[in-house]
Amino acid sequence: MRRLDTLAVPACRVVDNAGFFHAGRTPKTTGDHQLFDQLLHEFPDWLTAAHTAHIEQ
Repeated sequence: MRRLDTLAVPACRVVDNAGFFHAGRTPKTTGDHQLFDQLLHEFPDWLTAAHTAHIEQ
């Protein structure tokens, strides 16, 4: 996932559609709030980029 998160836009993909966060050595100890905050961290930027690129939802 880390490598997908750093692929060039637009050379390798139309928009940045992958995100990565390091959950640590014990990911099961990551709290729900932190997990969802990190999972959705880049979503607003993706939504704007997808709209700009005319990617249908």
